[in-house]
Amino acid sequence: MKIGYANFTLKTESQDKLITDLMDYGCSEVYCDKYKTRPTPQEELEYCLKALRNGDTLVSYKIEHLTVTISSLMHLLQVLRQKQVSLVLIKDNLIISQKTWDKELRTINTLLKFLTFSNSINTSYGISKARKLGKTIGRPPKLSKAEEENIRTLFDKKEASVMEIAKKYDVSRATVYRIVG
Repeated sequence: MKIGYANFTLKTESQDKLITDLMDYGCSEVYCDKYKTRPTPQEELEYCLKALRNGDTLVSYKIEHLTVTISSLMHLLQVLRQKQVSLVLIKDNLIISQKTWDKELRTINTLLKFLTFSNSINTSYGISKARKLGKTIGRPPKLSKAEEENIRTLFDKKEASVMEIAKKYDVSRATVYRIVG
């Protein structure tokens, strides 16, 4: 049996057209998850995985419609392999049969490791380049240097309790302890 699955975002093609494409491909059931701004738990994917049986085929339009993170993709592929379910990605022209899972998973795993490594290197390079241009990276500090010095003075002279200092500067007690610590 062929079962379809799609994970839609706002930028995704027409949901109705993709469901029709999956049905035209021969899917007897189609499961769809949708999120608006960021990934959410894929409830329909869980139902889809429960419906799949040994010898079935999971059909998706393209790999991006399965999941959005590398780790969740690898987990999904492992589950499909363990259930002895084939995978078809229509637009990506990829068919992984039960007989080719081991070879295909090794290839995909190698490529995903490379993508993770490449992304890490490119991110480090971008951060380094931004710092050389004088840009600050990360969240801007909530307190100025003068305010931090005032906190140290209040704490050292015991003019106020940690809780009072935290309230006065609208920070947590942990922030006060980090500054004075």
